[in-house]
Amino acid sequence: MLLNILNKTTTSTLSMKNSILFEIDKYLEKHYPKLDFDQVDLIANDIQRRYDYTSLIEHIDEQIKETAYYANIKLESLDDTEEFVHSSEGC
Repeated sequence: MLLNILNKTTTSTLSMKNSILFEIDKYLEKHYPKLDFDQVDLIANDIQRRYDYTSLIEHIDEQIKETAYYANIKLESLDDTEEFVHSSEGC
């Protein structure tokens, strides 16, 4: 089982060299060698299904901003450029 950590936030235009890939099953096999296949599969599947990406995304975003700052790159997020347009009538 492969877990592409950035799966929920990346677009298809990024190449694999700019992705973070964490193989949960390989980690379990290496660090907990006495687990059998079914145990590794159960744990890995559960973690993949319930993993909260929030802290990882926040950490990566902080690093992006730090790198951009030191490289003198101005970042504009979608939140900075999108304007809310109210299109419903009669509200």
